[in-house]
Amino acid sequence: MAARFAGDATVKGQGFSLPILVPRVGTLGWDDVAAIRRMSAIDRLRKVLREIEEEAFEVAHSGGDLEQAVRRAYDQKVREIIEDTEGVRSIAGHGLAEVLVGVAMGYATIGLALVGPVAGAVAGGAIITTLKVLKIRKQRHDEAWIGAMGTITDRTMNG
Repeated sequence: MAARFAGDATVKGQGFSLPILVPRVGTLGWDDVAAIRRMSAIDRLRKVLREIEEEAFEVAHSGGDLEQAVRRAYDQKVREIIEDTEGVRSIAGHGLAEVLVGVAMGYATIGLALVGPVAGAVAGGAIITTLKVLKIRKQRHDEAWIGAMGTITDRTMNG
């Protein structure tokens, strides 16, 4: 362990955060391990766990508790996702707001011409909504690691 914390260390610790976060992970059967490895989000989970380990090593290197640092870093990652999550209702709300704003602006600038402002507002709303959908799809992909972590935890509880 001392080599891991040395300033010129060639040994880097990896893979220690999962047993801290899910203490019974060692009890998983090989069927469970194989199923977890096949999950599409497992690569993202591994990346997040490496980030957690890096943050925890920084804290431990300066004299902090490694286990507590792992838990704190994990909690922060989960909190960030909860705070940043936007759902489908949010997309619909944003899209409707864009249409309404577009219609109001169209009427304010063009007067009573009916087709121009409505068509412009609908097109603008569609573009904004499409961009939001793409953002949310990427966000869900990036956050899928939480589901993988949940599966690991569930399988250790039920195994």
